[in-house]
Amino acid sequence: MKASELEKKIAKYERPPEKPVPTEDERIAEITDEALKNINALPADSPTRDRDAAIVWGKAQRKISRLEIDESNRQVSSEREIVTKTYERAQKEGIKTDAELRILGFEFSKADGSLGSDDRINQAIESTKGILAQIRDGFVRDLERDKKEKDDLKVLGRGSTRKESKETKETKPSTMSQQLAELNEKRRMTREDLR
Repeated sequence: MKASELEKKIAKYERPPEKPVPTEDERIAEITDEALKNINALPADSPTRDRDAAIVWGKAQRKISRLEIDESNRQVSSEREIVTKTYERAQKEGIKTDAELRILGFEFSKADGSLGSDDRINQAIESTKGILAQIRDGFVRDLERDKKEKDDLKVLGRGSTRKESKETKETKPSTMSQQLAELNEKRRMTREDLR
């Protein structure tokens, strides 16, 4: 009894070997072989044999076309699933703007195609986060530099604590022609220069 119980338990866990999924070409070959077998089974002396053979062959072609359509739909569905999964993961990681998502898409296209979809998504997100960090660092540096330049200019501009004396302000000519006239006046010789 113990042996039979053990056999039952083992039978639960044993699986028959999985049949490999036939490729598209193998499926086409099966459909073609089946169509040829059906055509050969048609009576040779039948007046509608050619027509019946054409119908059988047409049905086989329709099945083959359906296989190709199903495969195409499966690929599109798989790609949509990957895009959805990538988008959801990007949202969790804080990648939300259109520009950030375009960078992510580009990085995903560059990811190693031999990896699984989850690994490609991880690789693309990490690469995108690195690029965005570099961009943000540069942006912060530019903001800090602009703020420093603004502060430096503020010292020289309005609101500055430095004040020029009134005498200095009054003696400075305001236009170019006044400056030239003052320069010519300084160059002119006077009687005192001749003594």
